[in-house]
Amino acid sequence: MKPIEYLEEFERLIVETPIIKSFQIKERISRRFEAYIKVRLTLLDDSVLEITEFVQASEEDDAQLKRYSYHWMDASSRLKVRWDNVRHYPNLPDFPHHLHDGDEKNALSGESMSLQKVLDAISHQLEE
Repeated sequence: MKPIEYLEEFERLIVETPIIKSFQIKERISRRFEAYIKVRLTLLDDSVLEITEFVQASEEDDAQLKRYSYHWMDASSRLKVRWDNVRHYPNLPDFPHHLHDGDEKNALSGESMSLQKVLDAISHQLEE
C-alpha cells in the first residue's frame, strides 16, 4: 500500500465508523515514501479522540505505521486512555507500545495499536 492509499483508507474508516459524530483533519501531509495525519474526532458521547499517525515506506508500496498517538479524553478534556509508541518507557514489556490509563503517570505495557483497534476498544467501552 502506498502512503497516500494508507491515508485514504484512514479517512474512509473515520467516515464509516458509527461512533464518530464529527471529525476535523488538523494536518495531512502525503509524500511518495511517507505520510502524516493529525485528526480530532468527536464521538457520540461527546468524548474526543485526538490522533496522530506517521507512516513510512522503504519502497513505494509498503507503507508501515511508524509512530502513533491516540489520545482519548472525556467531554471535560480529562484523559481516559492514550495509546502511543513514543520511546520513553524502555523497561515496559512490549516497548515501545504502551498506554496511559486515566493519568499521564499511569503508563502500562500495551500492544501495537492501529486506528481500527482503538475504535474497536472505544466502541466496546461505550457499549458498557
